[in-house]
Parts: sequence; C-alpha cells; structure tokens
Amino acid sequence: AMHSSRHLQVNAMFVPDTFQLGGVCKFCTHKQVHGSFVKTVYVHALTSTDLTVLLEYNADMPSRAKLKVCQGGLAGCGETTPSLAGAVPEKTLMVSQSKPETATPRIIDEVTVQLNRKHKREASVTVSNEEFVVEVTSRFLGWADVNSHKKRLDI
Repeated sequence: AMHSSRHLQVNAMFVPDTFQLGGVCKFCTHKQVHGSFVKTVYVHALTSTDLTVLLEYNADMPSRAKLKVCQGGLAGCGETTPSLAGAVPEKTLMVSQSKPETATPRIIDEVTVQLNRKHKREASVTVSNEEFVVEVTSRFLGWADVNSHKKRLDI
C-alpha cells in the first residue's frame, strides 16, 4: 500500500519498463534504465455514513477516472479486490484530452473527488477526506520523444 489509514487506503500497480535517460544531441549522456513506474492507482475511502468510495485512475487514460460508491464496504460492491470490474453503479469522471478543464467535484459525505486537466501533457485526480489529501498526476516520462510518449503516475 502506498498509504493506509483507518478510512483511506491508496494502492498502486507498478509496471516494469525499460526507458532512456538523456537527450539525443551528440554531447548528451545517454542511459538505458530498467525500472518500474506506477501505471494505475486504486483509492478506497470509507465515509462516516459507512459508504465505500472506490476510485481507479490509469496513467494511459488520464482524462478519465472510474468512481464507484457502495453501501456496506467492499462486500456491498460485490467484490473483494481493488479492481472495479463487475461492481455496482459506476461513474466515469471525464475532462478534455487537450484543453485545461476541471470536472465537477464529486462529494460523498466528507470525501471529495476531483479530476483536473492542467494542460495537454498533464492531468490529475485528487481525493480528500477530513484528514488527508491524495493527488495523483499523470505525466509523460522525461525525454518523452525518446521514450515513445509513455506515461507514469506521480502520487
């Protein structure tokens, strides 16, 4: 878990990847790195009225965030894993893929979820409750042209 507290948990899916560091000019140093990046984040928040808020945010689809609200914990969502497949009513928060825009915040009791497009290359989702604020931002890897415009999530 990336964060775990009584009413808010944040989990991340790391994906191994090989990427390049350094520019393409003849004087630039160049390194090939075998590492990993966060590609998907799962947030699980419990409200004061026993509602469960589930959020899934993927680096490759930064203009969308899957949001689900269930009664009675994960059992009320019809599953026991962080993936949102097969759960009950799901909403997709959406913003423009290229223009700065902020989606209407979703407020579930004391939990607020907001999706924001900062500019063409960066979007983020913010989940907050009375104690914590978690912001997850989708960005291109450094030297995006050299790295095939791959994206990562920063938490």
